[in-house]
Amino acid sequence: MIEKAANGIKSGTPPSYIGKTISYLDRIMTPVSTYIAYIGAAILGALVMMLMYSIVARRLFDAPLRGSMEMTELSLVLITFFMLAYDSLKGESVIVEIVTYLFPKRTKEITATVVLFIALATLCMASRQIVIQAIKVQNYGQTTPILHIPIFPFLYVTAFGIILLTLVYLKHFLHSLDMVISK
Repeated sequence: MIEKAANGIKSGTPPSYIGKTISYLDRIMTPVSTYIAYIGAAILGALVMMLMYSIVARRLFDAPLRGSMEMTELSLVLITFFMLAYDSLKGESVIVEIVTYLFPKRTKEITATVVLFIALATLCMASRQIVIQAIKVQNYGQTTPILHIPIFPFLYVTAFGIILLTLVYLKHFLHSLDMVISK
């Protein structure tokens, strides 16, 4: 059975339990994060159109779109948290190695595993706290000042985006852990 080397599984050997979990997470997270990122991109397109309309209406008719600042702020929340998991899954983020480039390869792998574990724990705590905050805001009935849009759905979207990111980091952590354990 030949598996992808990117999953930390050596070709020709049966996949480990960690390797199977990585493959399972990858099969789920890739399409989900991709579709969610498409939604974020569509929201970005709608935001651009709304801002263009607001600018033109302000310049030509002295009538800017009412609540455009609120809609911009809420749209940016959606765009950001819909894109996070996809960005992390693709691994195209900029990484700055200040000290670790001096480490031997094995030390780099162990350090990466520890850092990923800390990031995973932090994301778990953050998603929990955001859900708690969303429940509080929902119970309070907080809305935006001008358009009176309820804020709690955007907090739930934020929590959903961070939970997706947490699952992506779980995949990265398991891959890193498999690399450390298999050597």
